[in-house]
Amino acid sequence: MTDSTGGIDAWITHTSNQERIQAVVRTVSKPRSSSFIANEANVEQSVARDHLEELAETNAVLLIEEENKRLYGPNMDYTAREAAADLASEFDEEGLLELREKMERDIEGWRAEFGIPSPENLREYAQDTDEASEAIHLRNVARKWELVRYRLTVVEHAVEHFSRA
Repeated sequence: MTDSTGGIDAWITHTSNQERIQAVVRTVSKPRSSSFIANEANVEQSVARDHLEELAETNAVLLIEEENKRLYGPNMDYTAREAAADLASEFDEEGLLELREKMERDIEGWRAEFGIPSPENLREYAQDTDEASEAIHLRNVARKWELVRYRLTVVEHAVEHFSRA
């Protein structure tokens, strides 16, 4: 039998409190409390709260205040800018432009193939389809389309980085 805490112990040993807090808050599926994030990051709640406040002040994470609760979640714009900076360091401008053109062709291909302007519309169409295998295929295409659309925004940020340089 394997030790299920071995990976967690290694994570704690090889990362700082701040790194673990950032890893947790950037991967939560919905905004969470500092106590939830502290528990997941294996840090004291006060440590998590203080670091989350710092991250929120710099817009690295979202702060949502509702019903006297402060909830923290990933800031997708910030994450996209970070990913764009990574892309800009991996690709030259021409490579980024080619990548952008390929993604735009993929999206235009789906629009033409299905006669639908967006992945959201494709999901709605999938719901109205009687055949299960066709509905699954359409939802898979919609999921891929959404991913390409998001990645396209990241590539566009990277291209803008080159334009400003």
